[in-house]
Amino acid sequence: NIGGQGAKLIAEALKTNTTVEELLLSRNQFRDDGAIAIAQALVFNRILRILFLKANEIGNRGASALAETLKRCECGLRELELCDNNIGPPGSAKFGEALMENQILVRLALSKNYAIGSYGVFGIAEALKRNRNLEFLNLSMTNLGSVGAGLIAD
Repeated sequence: NIGGQGAKLIAEALKTNTTVEELLLSRNQFRDDGAIAIAQALVFNRILRILFLKANEIGNRGASALAETLKRCECGLRELELCDNNIGPPGSAKFGEALMENQILVRLALSKNYAIGSYGVFGIAEALKRNRNLEFLNLSMTNLGSVGAGLIAD
């Protein structure tokens, strides 16, 4: 468990990283502050391709920061795993916005973010109509319901 401080230290290292392409930081409980620090570091990092942040108690603030980075920068991230965090509709909506712009990400995993629900998937569903690069989207156990499933299916 590296916590928020450890995530900030790793984020600083990511800013100058020239070799690490895959970073697995699951179950480290660094919450939103750690996710925000990592998101800010990704602006400077073109090398990292895979980032797993499963079960870190990341909420809407951290998810929004990561999504905003994907939306506005040309980081090389191709896979992002955020399963089993505390992301709800505001955070998932930001990923919808990011997917409208980002053409590099091919895998996004948001499973076990139970609060997303059908309302939270609307932006992602809209983005899927435009984004032709995303190959894998995991929304299992997000309480989509039939309404959310219908939105994704359209």
